[in-house]
Amino acid sequence: MYTLYGDGIHDDAPAIQEMLDSGLSAVVLPVPAKNYAIGSTLVIHSGQSLVLPEMTVIKLLPNSNCYMLINEKAGDHHISVEGGIWDYNNQEQHPHTRYAPHQLTQKIPAPYAEDDPRGKGVPYYSNRYNGRIMRFYGVSFISVRNITYKDPVMYCVEFGYTHNFTVENIRFDFNYGNPVPINMDGVHVDGGCRFGYIHNIQGTAYDDMVAINADDGLPGDITDIEIDGVFGENSLRAVRLLSTHSRVERISISNVFGTYYQNPVSLTFYHYHETTRGIMDHISINNIFSSNAERLPIYQKSANYQFAFIYIDSRMDIGHVRIENIGRNEKLGDIETIRILPETKIKTLVLEHVNHENHTGRPVPMMINEGEIDKLYLLDIDTGDDVMIENRGTINKTIELG
Repeated sequence: MYTLYGDGIHDDAPAIQEMLDSGLSAVVLPVPAKNYAIGSTLVIHSGQSLVLPEMTVIKLLPNSNCYMLINEKAGDHHISVEGGIWDYNNQEQHPHTRYAPHQLTQKIPAPYAEDDPRGKGVPYYSNRYNGRIMRFYGVSFISVRNITYKDPVMYCVEFGYTHNFTVENIRFDFNYGNPVPINMDGVHVDGGCRFGYIHNIQGTAYDDMVAINADDGLPGDITDIEIDGVFGENSLRAVRLLSTHSRVERISISNVFGTYYQNPVSLTFYHYHETTRGIMDHISINNIFSSNAERLPIYQKSANYQFAFIYIDSRMDIGHVRIENIGRNEKLGDIETIRILPETKIKTLVLEHVNHENHTGRPVPMMINEGEIDKLYLLDIDTGDDVMIENRGTINKTIELG
């Protein structure tokens, strides 16, 4: 029988893990005297919920260099994690692997989901340290709610081959990283995920607040995802979709607010050394009300704005994209509102109710097209004194609605 200290000094991981391993369906931690501290990865099982008081801190002890929470194995189901301020304590962990590669100090499970096309030969993660807070793989019916993620080295929470998931009421409370603010993602959805609801994501992230990345850490199609409500202040980006060869389709992005020093929304190819093409279809982008944030030197980015407000990368095959209810009141970034790069083909692009308001003092086209658009539908586009479309590629047919 382990002791649950809650004094912020002694390791509470053995006691919490004992509760998780006991078979309890609900592990509810009481308000601690100070805060919980853990020095090893907690493992949650099927049919379990882990609940912390919303403002209770659970902090990773110095030099633990591990995940804070993972699921036990592929095939897990009906898992819930709710509440707490999950503090990765990044200044007292190994730094970002780009600056100092490290091995994980603990051996973690290497499960395989039944629908993972890689088979049984390659684990989701290598044994390298990655500075991430939570990981869920091969899970169905999971919810992560009412959590503050604090000071990761890299990602806050990531999912792979996870089905029927809900992530909502998430807040980010980040310092400037260890050693710099890069790759500090919020909600990171890797390949093989479907039927997801991501709602009410708030704060500042120094990478994507929400990343839907089919071919980044884990290959596989990502489908049927709703992202509703992203509120970022001086973040890198609100939402990124990524495909190098796997399908990303039936994705709804709505209600994005705030300021971003990269851009609010990107559809990207990413692995440019590959000979494949990205595949996306039925992408809805709706109610985007934001503008550029100042590019500070600490962000490790060029001072120049390089990515359009809504950026569509090269080497993509895209079926249908609808972009509507866009409100951009821009004072900083003299970069176009929409850009489609060369070697990208879009079957149908619909632009409705776009308000491109330019206060930079420099001409900024509403859209630059360098790709190939089969059909372009336009309705209620207000660009002020700026050019509506600078076409450097091909638009086979333009249809004005209304």
